[in-house]
Amino acid sequence: MADGLRRANAKVRAAIRRRRFVQQFVNGAPDVAGHQTKAAIAAGIGGTPGASAVHATHLMRQPETQAAILRAMDLAGATEQRITAEITRIALGDPRDVQEWGEDYHRFVPSRLLDNNSAATIQGVNSEKTETITEHGVRTTTRLKLLQYDKVAALALLTKIRGMVKTKMELTGANGGPIEHAVRFYLPAPARVREPVVIDAPPALPPASTNGDGSPHTENGGGPA
Repeated sequence: MADGLRRANAKVRAAIRRRRFVQQFVNGAPDVAGHQTKAAIAAGIGGTPGASAVHATHLMRQPETQAAILRAMDLAGATEQRITAEITRIALGDPRDVQEWGEDYHRFVPSRLLDNNSAATIQGVNSEKTETITEHGVRTTTRLKLLQYDKVAALALLTKIRGMVKTKMELTGANGGPIEHAVRFYLPAPARVREPVVIDAPPALPPASTNGDGSPHTENGGGPA
């Protein structure tokens, strides 16, 4: 079981390394795209330029890498016609082309036997593992579930592309009545004038009383002693 797990992990790491390499080889920088050694360096494969060149040569010899490069180049040159064709494949695909079922069985068509039209309808495959303890040990059961793209959504999108459905928008007022129009004018507010601040003067002192000769008047009514 440990050997199988190691092999599975090795395949995953190889697939990730291949995907990074293909991405740089097809969609990398102008000085990287199309150059296998530079693509390997940009993808982080190999610690030195020499090691990157060896890894790049090994990857380019693999059929999986060659097929991935062709797919990536095909996607990079996607056109309106190509996109419409892909949507048409999903919209008009027949689930019986990728799987077979009956009253007591259900099986998938192997991926290697699918044509391009049938393969385009498949989104992916989910796997679910269940472990059951029996008297002979642990029994592992794997169930596969085939995921296909939404056929109804693809049909709706295809009818819009083909102009088969016209979208009509109608604007009405409240409760379906006519739209009311109102014109309002907003005048600028008048400038605020500041009122002058008035400071009250202190009350004036009463004049001092004097005698007839001009000397100050005292309480005893006489002049200076």
